[in-house]
Amino acid sequence: MKIGVIQASSQADKNELIYSTVRKYAPEGSEVINFGCTPDEKNTYSYVDISVLIGLLLSSEAVDFVVTGCSSGQGMMLACNSMPGVLCGYAPTPRDAWLFAQINDGNCISLPLGEAYTWTGTDNFDRTIAALFSEPFGGGYPKSEAERKRKDTETLKRIRKASQVRINDLMKRIDPSLVENIQKKQDVMQYISMYGRKELTYITVREQPEIKTAAAQWFHDQWGVPTEAYLECMDACLDGTTQYDWYLCLDEDRIVGGLGVIENDFHDRKDLAPNICAVYTDEKYRGRGIAGNLLNMAVKDMRSRGITPVYLVTDHTGFYERYGWEFLCMVQGDGEPAPSKLYIHR
Repeated sequence: MKIGVIQASSQADKNELIYSTVRKYAPEGSEVINFGCTPDEKNTYSYVDISVLIGLLLSSEAVDFVVTGCSSGQGMMLACNSMPGVLCGYAPTPRDAWLFAQINDGNCISLPLGEAYTWTGTDNFDRTIAALFSEPFGGGYPKSEAERKRKDTETLKRIRKASQVRINDLMKRIDPSLVENIQKKQDVMQYISMYGRKELTYITVREQPEIKTAAAQWFHDQWGVPTEAYLECMDACLDGTTQYDWYLCLDEDRIVGGLGVIENDFHDRKDLAPNICAVYTDEKYRGRGIAGNLLNMAVKDMRSRGITPVYLVTDHTGFYERYGWEFLCMVQGDGEPAPSKLYIHR
């Protein structure tokens, strides 16, 4: 477990206490990284600045958990919970810390650190951190209702994920002066660059025409269909012959997932169009929701162009239903020995 320690500059004098106490009680084998803020730092960072840095650390998976705080602790908690991928609790007492870890199973805890607020001394702080890490997270409480509590927690996490934008999109929307200031926190930015998982990006060939050759080759490598066939479809999208498009997931400049929309995916029901085709995610990137994101992206894009419903042919059962698709009928694929299932997204 990688645990990051970082708090607002207003409480820089307590940074060493936080860091040493977390190291004292962190689960065995954990790595604790101190990101400040310390008294000798030239730049200062508000709880809002720190919350964005925490969002970057957790969204990139550079760390697994963050211990933070500000004068009241509540401002930091609220700010952190505004960040994509952050589920932050507020722990003024040991009992609050333990309940958060057991019931809410979050990835960040905010502590009150200000002498004129609800700080109640080093002994309470020590016991709070000890309680936080006293048992594995997510055990549930009370034990008689542990399973229900765990299910509720997972439901909450799914709701939060569905309601939030990606961290990269958020960074494009917030005040440039705030972004400029947090980028001065070089220890955090360098750590994310070295150890963080890069945010995946989603594009269409229509948005980035220069990628079409690489995209056609990538689809050919996955499915064996001639590269020229993919290029022909992409050119039709780019020159306005069709309103369809091709959708890609990128890890930096590498294509790791993709699909296309075409008139007919080589089956006998030509009246059921258009079809999503060539859905594929690189094996090591599976389990991260890439195919689902691409499917939702394509359906939304087609709907914005007045094209609905859309269809797809598959041999899978149980996957596409997660994203609002319904089985419609069986179709006969060109040259295929047996029929395949055709799904619809209305």
